[in-house]
Amino acid sequence: MEDNKKCSCCGNPYKPYKPYKPYKPYKPYKPYKPYKSCIPSTPEYTRVTIVLPTPPGVEPLPPFIYFDVDNRLEKQKVGLIIATLIGFWEQYYEQLASIGTSEWGNCSLKYAKKEFTPVWIDEEQGCFIDNGEQALNFLMDSLTEFFRQNGNREARVAKVLYLNPNSNATMCSSNGDSEFCVPLDVAINPNALNNDLISDLDLTGSLFHAWTHRIGYRHPVNVYSTYFSAEAAMCLMRGFQDKVPSQPDTLLTQYFDCTKCNS
Repeated sequence: MEDNKKCSCCGNPYKPYKPYKPYKPYKPYKPYKPYKSCIPSTPEYTRVTIVLPTPPGVEPLPPFIYFDVDNRLEKQKVGLIIATLIGFWEQYYEQLASIGTSEWGNCSLKYAKKEFTPVWIDEEQGCFIDNGEQALNFLMDSLTEFFRQNGNREARVAKVLYLNPNSNATMCSSNGDSEFCVPLDVAINPNALNNDLISDLDLTGSLFHAWTHRIGYRHPVNVYSTYFSAEAAMCLMRGFQDKVPSQPDTLLTQYFDCTKCNS
């Protein structure tokens, strides 16, 4: 019979033919997902450039200042807040050149009573600053110098850091203690940037107060009323208007500082 045929070479019966199994297409590997412990914890930053005008009465400044912004923050909103503060800084000098005083200085004169000078100022120079308006004039000139050092790369490029969104803080900066080579670093809570209940003016005042810490100003922890660095910021947040009973200081100072930054 045909099925009993044997091989003429070895004498063994032929094995019946078995067809190949159907071809199974290649399945690619799923994308690799690293363990959390393998994900780099170092934050990544993007350089943001801000236009810096030269106000009247000020020696020529560099055209730009620079900030490295944590990529987890909304860079456009961060740039807007910094630019808004620069606008108020420029307005101060324009008023000073025009009428010899400023809305900001007059407001600070009325409410600031303590800690008029940064920690690095010498005693002889500090004795000439004894009211809130003089203190604001000195602070603005100091801020101008910090801008100059940033734009000329005499200080490290300032960092805008990511503040834990679970914290109650809005913005804060660690204390500076020198007039030279101190970058205008600030930490920002990302939730504050997207909170409709916090106005851009409140955010601008919060940034200004944080920078007063970098420039060297101090106040007791969680004590703000009558202290220059806080009252000057609150003046900005009120649009340089007088205080009213319906708006206690705490409505504004809630946007100041955090223990971690100022420890």
